[in-house]
Amino acid sequence: MNRVILFTVILFGAAIGLYYYQSLLKSEIDINAENQGQQRPDYTAKTLRSRIYNQEGQLENQIWASNMKYYNGSMTLTQFDAPKLVVYPSGKRSGWTLNASHGELEQNNLLRLSEDVVITMLTAQNQTNTLLTDYVDIDLTTNDVSSDQPVTVKGPGYRLDGVGLKGNVEQEHIEVLNDVKATYEPEK
Repeated sequence: MNRVILFTVILFGAAIGLYYYQSLLKSEIDINAENQGQQRPDYTAKTLRSRIYNQEGQLENQIWASNMKYYNGSMTLTQFDAPKLVVYPSGKRSGWTLNASHGELEQNNLLRLSEDVVITMLTAQNQTNTLLTDYVDIDLTTNDVSSDQPVTVKGPGYRLDGVGLKGNVEQEHIEVLNDVKATYEPEK
């Protein structure tokens, strides 16, 4: 009888231990699933192209991206891979082209471009100016641009190097803020 009782106690103890182990494992799986659910995008797109028009039907901007991920959680966020944005100042047919390796659009219409940012601007004299930096913010509501990173501006016959910039696409104005070094070369 001692063997039967001992065997029953061991079997009962093993059953309780197995049940406890399974409940711990299940709670870990539930926690991991919840954490992964927070990181999954609500929408994704490949080879995205979008055009935005104003109330008068004029094209305001276009955006392309190789990949897009949209997250709608505590903070709405859209991430872009290889974004290209063209912003058209009002009444203009040509615009500013902004390219980067990565981009993020926040819910307040702030577009942050990072890594290998290239901004190409067409001036009133039909000259092309190119701005290079690693990071830039673009407020899509006001068309303000800003950065605190090193900046290089290249144009016909000149090159500016400095740190930081601010400007406005609508006003077709960019200002390099600090440590500006300019090199002028006569055109050939």
